[in-house]
Amino acid sequence: MTTTFITRETARDGIAALFVADGSWQKVFGYIPTEDEIDGQEPLLIIMSGGTEQGMAGSNMNPTKYNFILTSLIKMDDTDVGGSSGAALAENKLDELGLKFRQVVRDNPTAGAFADALTFQDNASQTDTITLYDVLYRTEQWTLTAHLYSGA
Repeated sequence: MTTTFITRETARDGIAALFVADGSWQKVFGYIPTEDEIDGQEPLLIIMSGGTEQGMAGSNMNPTKYNFILTSLIKMDDTDVGGSSGAALAENKLDELGLKFRQVVRDNPTAGAFADALTFQDNASQTDTITLYDVLYRTEQWTLTAHLYSGA
């Protein structure tokens, strides 16, 4: 029997659309973007698959959960005019984006056509400093779960 669940790609695209509509991130990607796709813009949001959970609570049920890792990236380059220059500004911007992340999820708990519910993972976000395409970024990662209660 072919599954009738929404695909992980559809759920990821739906989540990305919520964050694009919010407008707090300059660019939102459902994959690791190329340097040309980033085009020097910030802040960025990258949404990656974080695994799938499924179970058989009853003979007529097959609930599925898609986990996604959402990563905000803020430049820390002091030579970047007009961007979030320096560590302190990047940290402040991450705080702002953390609030936006939580607000977007809280404003869309039923997620519409791509999931029955969106929930926060019960764990702390992860922060880091990384280099991507020779640019230093301050990052924060959250785990978000898209629940699919219907389908087979």
